[in-house]
Order: sequence, then C-alpha cells, then structure tokens
Amino acid sequence: MKKKSLLNTVLVAVFLSIGLLVLLVMLSSAIVKGRNFKNYETESNTLILKENEHYDIAFMGISHARNLSRDKNHLRIEKILHKSVLNLGQGYANCGVNDQCFYLEYFYSKNVKIDTIIYVLSPPLLYGDYLNKATRTFDLEPFSFDFFLQYLEFKDGENKFNRLLQYVSSKLHPKWLFHFPESSEAKSEKLLKLDTAVVNAGFKMAYLEGESLEIFTKNSNMVEQTIKVAQAHNSIIIFIIPPALFGKWKGHNETIDLCKRMKEKYN
Repeated sequence: MKKKSLLNTVLVAVFLSIGLLVLLVMLSSAIVKGRNFKNYETESNTLILKENEHYDIAFMGISHARNLSRDKNHLRIEKILHKSVLNLGQGYANCGVNDQCFYLEYFYSKNVKIDTIIYVLSPPLLYGDYLNKATRTFDLEPFSFDFFLQYLEFKDGENKFNRLLQYVSSKLHPKWLFHFPESSEAKSEKLLKLDTAVVNAGFKMAYLEGESLEIFTKNSNMVEQTIKVAQAHNSIIIFIIPPALFGKWKGHNETIDLCKRMKEKYN
C-alpha cells in the first residue's frame, strides 16, 4: 500500500509539473505574440501569422530572402511593387529546405492564400544539410499545440526530438521573453573594397559540408516537393539566385541546371 501511495504521489507531482510547464510556455507565448509584430520587425514567421489572409507575393529561402524584409526593406518592396508581401525566409543558419517547406504548408493550413512565391534559391541552401538539422529553427515561434503536432507529423522533418524540445524550452528563455518589435530604418553601410580572405572565410561557413552531390540531390528533391505543395495550393513559384559582388556562388551552375529541370517538368 505504501508503495502504491508513493507511486500515486510521484505521478501527481509529475502531471502537476508538466501542467505548470505547459501553462508557463503558453502564457509566455501569449504575452510575446500580443506585442503585434510586423514581418520586418521580427525573424519569426508565425508571430505575424493571421489566418485567412491573402498575399500577392511570399519570399522563401535563407538570409538572402529574409534581407528583403529586414531594415524595413519589406515596406520598400511593397511600395515599389504595389503588392502585399509575406516573408517566410529564415536566416542565421537556422533553417533548411525541409523546414522552409513546412512553414509553407503550415501557412496554407491556416487558409493563407499566396499568388506568387519567390524562392531565393541560394546555392549554400542546397549544399547545407546542417541547415536541415538545426535545433533553433523555432526559437522565435510562439508555442501552439497545433504547430507542435503538425511538425510532429511532418514526414520530412529532421532532428525532430531535439528541435521540438528546443521549441518548448525556448519559451522560458529571456531571449524569448524580451523579444519586442524592432527594425532599423535602413542599411546605409557601403563596401569600400572586396576582401578575398573574408570571402573565403565566408565560403567555409556557408559550405560546412563542402559541395556534396548527395546533399545537393537530397535538397533538390525537397525543392521539388515544395513546388508540388505550392502548385497544389494554386501558387506560382519563381526561383531566383542572389547576386554576389565576388562573382558566382559555388554550385551556381548546378543550381541553374536544377531550375531548368524544374521548369521543364513543372512549367
């Protein structure tokens, strides 16, 4: 009887602890989400999510896509194009092609309509398997059971356990609790000269796993899956490769070939 009573006490304590944790996570998420972020004021995607919205254009990709919203570039692009813009790009080496596809699927599940997707197809994205395994992808996403369960069911997600554990625990971190809308007016710095040593160091960071054909093929298949998802929701998808002052990215020609194949196959 004593053992049974002790077990019951332990179970009650465990359930109460889990309940308290969930309550704190949801409370912190509600507080941060209540700060009414705009797309250019945060690196998060779902903090700005509104169901049943319509966008003329959505950007996808890594930092090269996110830069189109940072420093109020978002507002400039909307003004120039006279189009409504959504940016799903994720920088800081936190997101690969797999989770870019998940974000798109998640927004579609919220009845978000997108006319045209502009996928900034940076070659480092296609050669970076480490991006698909990053654990901090969802650090700035508010917690919701819906998001958690959809990602749990996402068949192409990698390193799921660590990523979801980080997703939940990050909601109790000061970085999350003190996340407020923030954006500079513009980037005004100018590059005075091209430093080859810095460029080479940047290449090493961007291509941590080299130029692996296996990784490129794997990520190319995920790009193709993204095309299918987009077309299933009546979105046009356009690929662009970002320019660089140092010339062409490593893997530029292979990326061009991929785009040509996708054009022939999916128009």
